[in-house]
Amino acid sequence: MEAVIGGYHVSDRELWKLLDGVAETAPQRTLLPALATIMWETIGPVSAAIADAHAAATHSAQARDLRLRYRFADLLVAGILTSETNVLSDTLGFSCADDFTALLVRPAKTETVTPLVDSVRGGAVLCAQLELHDSVLILSQDRNISDLINRIRVALPSCVIGAGMHRNGLRGAVDSIEDARLCVRLASAAQPVQHFESAWFAATMVAAGDRLGGLAAPGAEAARAHPHLPETVITYANSGFSTATTAEKLAIHPNTVAYRLDRWRDLTGWNPRTLDGVTRTLLTTISPSGQHESQSDHADKVARNRESSGTTVDQPDDVRPRIDDRTDSGG
Repeated sequence: MEAVIGGYHVSDRELWKLLDGVAETAPQRTLLPALATIMWETIGPVSAAIADAHAAATHSAQARDLRLRYRFADLLVAGILTSETNVLSDTLGFSCADDFTALLVRPAKTETVTPLVDSVRGGAVLCAQLELHDSVLILSQDRNISDLINRIRVALPSCVIGAGMHRNGLRGAVDSIEDARLCVRLASAAQPVQHFESAWFAATMVAAGDRLGGLAAPGAEAARAHPHLPETVITYANSGFSTATTAEKLAIHPNTVAYRLDRWRDLTGWNPRTLDGVTRTLLTTISPSGQHESQSDHADKVARNRESSGTTVDQPDDVRPRIDDRTDSGG
């Protein structure tokens, strides 16, 4: 707009030079001040008209871009891949042949999305609010999404984010959106960002909750009543099924580890020394309401609690060290 108005001023200057050059007689030159006044008076209205036209054109272009972005988002969320999807991808600056990464951002009820939109401007980044999922979809082709996530967290400090995997092409974009949709259900204030690449098991289990709920039922009540038991089982699995390593991680005696494993088996009927038993135990620790807590985070929290209380050995009332030490030397 400044260039257009500047060009108008240049034309005025050249016109004035022309008038000044052809006004040779005294009567002609007496007309120049009046002409200058007329030219000056037109500058304001013309500049205002140019500014209004520029604003209207800019608004129209932004509205068009917004419509295209929402249409593109709607098609991808619905999994509709047609020639229209390809055209929209190219129009919005995406490459259909490259990888896509989807983020689903769920703002807190007290947050607005305007700061989020401003924070992700620039480059080939799609940002569209999805009313159906009460989330904002962000689609990027930058494989390093850490900076993008950091900007989102600065803009919306209380939001939660589900991050899909890097997947190739528009079909990959659709799948990455589904990744993010599953992960955002796991995100919570304690763990505001969930990546499908690391939370895939919990994410898929939550998605299949209705079908798998019956498998976890026998252990659900036991897990609520004795949360240290599934904690021990999962730590045991993450420790290569080594009671010695598990005991070291949980700061308890190896006999206590063995007792807890047997106690969990007695309460649930699941053998925690098998893959099936561990998998069923994991199901009891996964909540679709975003309360999932990873085992490493839970163990860290337990350790911090012990440090703050000055204790190093966890001995719940229902845990009695075994007389016969059945721990194996290597696990």
